[in-house]
Amino acid sequence: MYFGTVNRMILAELVKVFLLSLIALTGMFLLAGLVQEATRKGLSPSQILIAIPLFIPSTLPFTIPATTLFATCVVYGRMSADNEVLVLRAAGVNIYHLLWPALLLGLGTTAITGGLYYDTIPRSQQMQKHLTCRGIEFRKLLRSFQQTLVLRQVFQHQVRHDSGGAKKFVRILIVRRLTIKQG
Repeated sequence: MYFGTVNRMILAELVKVFLLSLIALTGMFLLAGLVQEATRKGLSPSQILIAIPLFIPSTLPFTIPATTLFATCVVYGRMSADNEVLVLRAAGVNIYHLLWPALLLGLGTTAITGGLYYDTIPRSQQMQKHLTCRGIEFRKLLRSFQQTLVLRQVFQHQVRHDSGGAKKFVRILIVRRLTIKQG
């Protein structure tokens, strides 16, 4: 009796509204978080695309409870506006039996949020830090590589125009290259 046809229909409506609003609200939080994180850490577009799945778990603890409440209010509000609750009471259904789907949805989302806090969010934040650090190291390496290319072009230009003093210039180039890599 607790999970009859009416309760299954209510649960189906709750899940539909919950999933739709969860996707929309998580998307808005994701965009706001990505813009803030990208400007603060200077992420490149490719790093942002890689980081999207890593940002989603950190937004879910905020969006899951809000969308659970929103879905419950929408579904039960619509039932009340359509007088479905009044019809079910007239048919002899206990009003508290209609709350089981909302209770089930609330307990399920609580368990999911707890699991996110326990395992998924710390792991995704660690991966996000690794990605950011790797991006900073990549930019440093790229800068060093560009400076080395510039020095090589200068060296090739110098050798073409002044073949007599090339040995002296090679020594200067090696010293400059070592100081660039250390600094």
